[in-house]
Amino acid sequence: MKQHKRWSITVLSLVILLMGVLMGINFAVDPLQYYRKADYPPSFSTQQRYQNPGLARNYDYDTIIIGTSMTENFLPSYVDKKLGGKTLKLSMSGATAKEQYMIAKMAIDTGKVKHVIWGVDYFALRGEPDRVRDEYGPFPFYFYDKNPLNEWRYLLNVDTTMDSLKIVGSRMGLYDQPAQDLNLLNTWTNYTFSKQVVMKEWDKVKQSQPVTSSEYEFSNIQHNLDHNLISLIKDHPEIQFTLFYPPYSILQHRFFYEKGKVLFDNELAAKKYLFDQVGSWKQVRIFDFQQESTITFNLNNYKDLAHHSMAINEYMIDCIAAERYLVTADTLAAFNEELRKQVESLQLENL
Repeated sequence: MKQHKRWSITVLSLVILLMGVLMGINFAVDPLQYYRKADYPPSFSTQQRYQNPGLARNYDYDTIIIGTSMTENFLPSYVDKKLGGKTLKLSMSGATAKEQYMIAKMAIDTGKVKHVIWGVDYFALRGEPDRVRDEYGPFPFYFYDKNPLNEWRYLLNVDTTMDSLKIVGSRMGLYDQPAQDLNLLNTWTNYTFSKQVVMKEWDKVKQSQPVTSSEYEFSNIQHNLDHNLISLIKDHPEIQFTLFYPPYSILQHRFFYEKGKVLFDNELAAKKYLFDQVGSWKQVRIFDFQQESTITFNLNNYKDLAHHSMAINEYMIDCIAAERYLVTADTLAAFNEELRKQVESLQLENL
């Protein structure tokens, strides 16, 4: 029994020692730059829910871009050139409103943020206000809370360890790991933007199962706006918020309309609700690009029903700088009515 006990204690001690060594290596290398900005040429992770917290904590900026994949094609350098400031893009592909709130709040809590550019995406407003995307793996809440004891999940993670070893190997000259340009991180360079691609996607989604209307109930949309956007704006009157509705192709709105008219009605109602709540606040500007037919009817701008090319992102920044498509008490109803007319009268053969 004594020999068995000594063996157990030895094994347990070795396990604890190994865990400590791995945690020490991962803390020192810190591949996601969660604890400090890298003093070596970094290789950024494309897993945005994991990478963004380190960027928000440790990089220099006064402007942040918040949103789903609809904001990935913004170039921070272009935003700086047109709007001034120093911009950090914190996009999350497929992000829910709650996920956007968490990364925005983390950045704001650093005290660096003076300006937030936020893409208000209808897809993100569905479901409960605390909804996160965990169908591809658990959401890493330990990066977003303020309890350092939870960070063992990062420091003892197999992927973290593999990334640390790659970085160490690169620093030792064992192989090349080219540095990435943060300005270009997660931009789309390998997609085809064309009418043919979009129409093929349209034919496919028409055969898809009906959208779950309950997710898009207006109460869900309202609660998401209240808890995950409006509350943050209200808590920070010192920060300028530029909100915008990204220009999906006209087929995306038509998809909602055909799958259930209430889905499209609630999309327009959400715009009115948000403007009614914050549209008159001095710190808030709202821009609506969704009724601009020169963009949305030209399917060569898109790689699917919603996602447009970088040229459109640059055009939006130009318009924001010039205050074009600004939503006011006068333009709100006109913009919504124009989009409704476009969707209801759409003739596919005329696209």
